[in-house]
Amino acid sequence: MRIDEFDVVVIGAGFAGAVAARKLAEESGKRVLVAEKRNTVAGNAYDYYNEDGILVHKYGPHIFHTDKDEVYDFLKRFGVLEPYELRVLSNIDGKFLPCPFNFTAVDTLNDPQRASILKERLHKAYAGKEQITVLEMLYSKDNLIREFAELLFEKDYRPYTMKQWGLTTEEVGADILERCKFYLSYEDRTNRNKYEFIPQKGYTSLIRQMLTYPTICVESGMDADNYLDIRGKRLYWNNEALQADVIYTGAIDGLFDWRYGELPYRSLHFEFRNIPQASFQEAPITVHPQENAYTRITEYTKLPVQEVGNRTCISLEYPVAYAREQEREEELQPYYPIVTEQNKALYERYLELAKSVERLYLCGRLAEYRYYDMDAVVESAFEVCERVRRQDHMGCGK
Repeated sequence: MRIDEFDVVVIGAGFAGAVAARKLAEESGKRVLVAEKRNTVAGNAYDYYNEDGILVHKYGPHIFHTDKDEVYDFLKRFGVLEPYELRVLSNIDGKFLPCPFNFTAVDTLNDPQRASILKERLHKAYAGKEQITVLEMLYSKDNLIREFAELLFEKDYRPYTMKQWGLTTEEVGADILERCKFYLSYEDRTNRNKYEFIPQKGYTSLIRQMLTYPTICVESGMDADNYLDIRGKRLYWNNEALQADVIYTGAIDGLFDWRYGELPYRSLHFEFRNIPQASFQEAPITVHPQENAYTRITEYTKLPVQEVGNRTCISLEYPVAYAREQEREEELQPYYPIVTEQNKALYERYLELAKSVERLYLCGRLAEYRYYDMDAVVESAFEVCERVRRQDHMGCGK
C-alpha cells in the first residue's frame, strides 16, 4: 500500500469516519484510506454475538434516533433499520419510574390530592409545552413545582451526575443538566424523534456495509499515531509528506502529543453477566442513581428484542476516570468529554493548532470535544465532507 494512492486518509472507523469515507468515495470519487487502531470497525457502537447467540453492545447500549430525513435516508442504504422505541426506568427509593420523568412520577411520589394539584399547576405554568427541563422546574416561582423538582434533583440528578461525571452538579456544564427532561404527560418513551431504530444485523454490520466500496481501503489494527506526524503546517505519513486530506476522528490532544496537557474525559467499565433466565428486568435499561458504584443496567435481549430461550445477558455500567495509561492497561476508552469552561478553553488552544495545519479536518466527539449523540456525529461528518470538497480546512471544528 502506497500512501500516495489515496486522496483522503480517514483516521477512525466509527460513525464519523465511516460516513465521511463513504460520502467522499461515492459522491466525490475520492480514493480513501481508513486507518482504524482497533481490530474492529464501528467504534464505540461495535456489537457482536456472544456465546449464547445474543447481540451485545460491547461499549454500552446504542439506540439511534434522529429527526433528520437526510441522516435516516443515508443510513438505511446499508442495512435494515428496525424501528425501536426505547423505554428506560429509573430506580428511586425502590420504585421504578419512567425516565425521563413524567406524570407517573408525580402520581407515584405524591399523595393523590397533591399529585392532582401539581399536574394542574404544571400544565398552567408550561402551557403549550410537551416537555421541559428539570432546571426550568427548579427555577419555578411556584413553590409546589419547585419542591417537586428539588425532590427529583436530590434523589436522581445530583447523585447520578456525581457518579457519571465525577463532578458536582455545580461543576458540570449547564448543557449536561439541560439534557434532563420532564414530560408534561404520561408519555414514557425515552426519545421522541421522527426516526428511532436499531440496525437489524447490528451496528458493526451496518458500518462494514458502509465501508464496502471499490475506492475505500480499510486497514484495521493500524494505529495512525505510528504513521501520522505534524511538522509545522504540513502533515506527514511515515516520514513522507502527505498530499491527501486527513479527516481525524480521534482525541485532538493526542494528535498534538498532549502539548498543553490532557483534555479530561470520563470512561466506563462494563461488567457483563450471562444469566440463565428469560428476563432480568422490566425495561431494557434501568438507571440506578442511588447505587454507590454503577449507574445503569442494560439487558441485551431487550435491545433489540431477542428470543434466545431461557437465558439473557446484562451489563452493569461503572463510570470511571480516564487516563491514557488506563486505556492500555484496562482497555478503557475516552467516552465523554468533560465540557467545563476550563476544559473548553484548553480545547480551543488545541483547535488553534489544528487550524494552522493544512488539509486537516476534525470530526466527531473526541476530535471536536463535544458530547454528541450519534445522529449529530453523522451530521458533523456530512459537514466535514462539504468542507473537504471546498478545501476549507480552517473550519476544523464547528
